[in-house]
Amino acid sequence: MSGIFDLDFTLPPAPAPSGNTGRFGGRWRLVGAGLSNVWRYGDLELPAASGRLLLRGPNGTGKTTALEALWPYLLDLNGAKLAAGKARPTTLKLLMSEGAPAKGRRYGYLWLTFAAPAGEPAPNTPDGAADGVVSFGVRLQYSPSSTPAVRVVPFTVPGRPLKDLALRGPHNSALEHEEFSDGVEAVGGRVFAEPEDYIEELAARIWSTTSGELRLLASRLREVRNPTLLGDVSPAAAADALRQSLPGVAEDVLTATAEALAESDTTREAFERDERAATLLEEFARVWTGHAVDVTRTAHTAARHAHDDASTRKRRVQQCTGLLESAKAEADQAAGDVQRLDNAHQKAQAAVRAIETSDAYRSHGHVMDLRKRLRAEQRAASSSYDSLHTAAQQARTQTKTGRDALDDAIGDIEDTLADAEAAGSPPVALETLLAHHPRARVTRPVADRIADPGPGITLTYDREGLDQLATTLRTRAQEHRSTADRATLVLRDHGPVAAAEKTAETAHRTAAGAESAYDEASQAHDRATAAARSAARQALAELTRWAPEHPALRGLHDEAPLAGDELTVWDTDDVEALIHAEPAAVRDQLNTWADQALRIGETLAASHESAAQQHLEPPRVR
Repeated sequence: MSGIFDLDFTLPPAPAPSGNTGRFGGRWRLVGAGLSNVWRYGDLELPAASGRLLLRGPNGTGKTTALEALWPYLLDLNGAKLAAGKARPTTLKLLMSEGAPAKGRRYGYLWLTFAAPAGEPAPNTPDGAADGVVSFGVRLQYSPSSTPAVRVVPFTVPGRPLKDLALRGPHNSALEHEEFSDGVEAVGGRVFAEPEDYIEELAARIWSTTSGELRLLASRLREVRNPTLLGDVSPAAAADALRQSLPGVAEDVLTATAEALAESDTTREAFERDERAATLLEEFARVWTGHAVDVTRTAHTAARHAHDDASTRKRRVQQCTGLLESAKAEADQAAGDVQRLDNAHQKAQAAVRAIETSDAYRSHGHVMDLRKRLRAEQRAASSSYDSLHTAAQQARTQTKTGRDALDDAIGDIEDTLADAEAAGSPPVALETLLAHHPRARVTRPVADRIADPGPGITLTYDREGLDQLATTLRTRAQEHRSTADRATLVLRDHGPVAAAEKTAETAHRTAAGAESAYDEASQAHDRATAAARSAARQALAELTRWAPEHPALRGLHDEAPLAGDELTVWDTDDVEALIHAEPAAVRDQLNTWADQALRIGETLAASHESAAQQHLEPPRVR
């Protein structure tokens, strides 16, 4: 299809702006808005230099959603009235959960930017920000596990967010609440503790009114915005509502708006006719341009290929030229560096030879050898004292254990003699057969400390006397059994005598067993103590090698602070201090450091995993 068509259109002159245009720069006015990380938006800046904000785009791109989040919500922060109609489910939770990670927190921002009246700059304007510009907005902190799911933090800053106030940290990481508050205060802004403080500041500063009047204005704006609330409004009532909501608008604007609302049906029909005409024009344009597209496609493709090939070769020549120049410069610089390094190397060798041949260097080496020897001897002396002190404590404990066992054996024998005496045997002085007495032990003074093993024990016993006592008791028991006329008495006394004999034998075996057990326990205790000290020294040596490689897990790095906990910062000096400590103390301290390293490691892993998920998250289509 081909042909030439000449279409003439006569455009009517553009109407003059209504109202008093001189009042535009003499008052606070809207000059921009923005959303960051809200709904499906990334960073969306909406400039409005004329004081009016127009959003245009296909259905479903989020125009109404953006306006619901911005206006008039940012006037009264009433999250229950976000939706622009009954059929819209818009809530703060929906705005933050839509487009958020499956699990995890999300931080978003909404703001309105106002310009001050001419000649009245906004206070605390940061360097680089537009004069007289101030922004009011909120930070939305979303967590699916908290109640409520979205926490609103209102703020105000001079200038514009994203330009004069950073909303993200390094590597596009999210800001914590404290970091965001510090950033706002750094540029001269303010984070409000309560929504009421934000509304009062906005009402007094921008509208020069009270918070109640500003809430009333937001309510009337919602009535004007929501078509379902205006279904039964007459033209006069609409004009009155507009006059109450916007008292600064000229009378002719109010009248024109009221008439437009009254004639909505006529306007709708006109739009339908225009839509049908646009469909016809679109079909005509499609057919007309088809031939032009076919003709130009081949020429355009060839030209594009030639242009791409020429551009590629040109870039390759530029790259090779740049590489050649860089290589020449690097070669010249390398030659100069080699010469300088050779001169410096010769000077350094001469200085080293002079130092090595000097008396001070040799004396210093001898002093360092003596110092190392002194430290080694001090460590050996300290280790020897610790061993001596431990041996003294072990001796004190073992002596007490043996004394208690002997007291038990003597008590059993005394009970047996008492039973025998009750059966008619003569009294026996046990002190001459079995007794123990304390004896003094030599203390070992070491410097200003003393290793005291405590009092010892002296055991005296008469084995023949004990055997004779047992024999006598058995003989008397036999005599009682052989006497017929005293059979009843013998039978009645036989039980205590047999028990006394058994008790004597048991006491004898107990004394022998206690002595043997004492020796075995002492040897086992010495072996266990030596093994525990060896294991503690090995563990401390491994910890000394591990510590320099993991400073963050020892509390020496501020990358992963734990909220509410005070970390114990430790170093290799703390490890060396445990070398001479008791094995139990070494074990307890190592467990404490291990728990601390585990908690720090878990916190660092969670932080890095969150940063990695945010980094790997695919970009959203805006």
